[in-house]
Amino acid sequence: MTDFDEPKDPSWLLVFDWVESNKLQRAYKDGGDDALEGACRELMNKDMPQFARIACAYMPDQMPQRIKEALEDDGYSSEELIELARKRH
Repeated sequence: MTDFDEPKDPSWLLVFDWVESNKLQRAYKDGGDDALEGACRELMNKDMPQFARIACAYMPDQMPQRIKEALEDDGYSSEELIELARKRH
């Protein structure tokens, strides 16, 4: 990940997301991509929705494709998830 100075779409961020965003920025500035990746994994394990908001704020154009790829890697299609959501309601 590069260009991690400012979020491209800060509208994704809630007030308390800025604290974690600043932690990720510091990790990147102090240790580069490897440190940022480690900090992101830590945040994902701690609070996935918060990680998603921050990731969408910094990479709004890339996130839909990345989410789709992650779902497919886990064996789901978008259509299957929509159907599962409908069944739950």
